[in-house]
Amino acid sequence: MLVSISDAAKMADVSRETFYRHIDDKKISIIDAGTKRPKVDVSELRRVYGDKLKPLEEVTGKKKT
Repeated sequence: MLVSISDAAKMADVSRETFYRHIDDKKISIIDAGTKRPKVDVSELRRVYGDKLKPLEEVTGKKKT
């Protein structure tokens, strides 16, 4: 499942600014990196953040599709 940078940062419980640093520092793969709306695969978030990752439903209030 793909999520926005904003949602990814919320799931990781970090600011967007920090998440962008983690993209470089922790080698998080981004999909459509050159576009206005890049996405992150949740599996990448699990790889980097492990058990610290919050569920998407918890941070957005929406059910995943």
